[in-house]
Amino acid sequence: MSLQPDVSTLLHNMHAQILTLTMQLAELQENPPVATSGQKFSKKVEIIADPGTFEGDWAQFAKWWIKLQIWIKTQSVKTLIPYTELTEG
Repeated sequence: MSLQPDVSTLLHNMHAQILTLTMQLAELQENPPVATSGQKFSKKVEIIADPGTFEGDWAQFAKWWIKLQIWIKTQSVKTLIPYTELTEG
């Protein structure tokens, strides 16, 4: 008996998390938070590390995969916002 969950369960959980994050992103795009002049934002850029050779640890892979998907979504938002401002004023 393996202590690791089966691939189907992992894929199902990853899919559910990606859907949740996608819905949260869409909501933020529709209703962006209003920044006041007193707010200060600190951005920490975390580059997704190379996971190395896959050695059968699906939990580690799932964690890396979700981080990668989030990074891709945030990069597309960063690109979309300036484009939208240029095209729509």
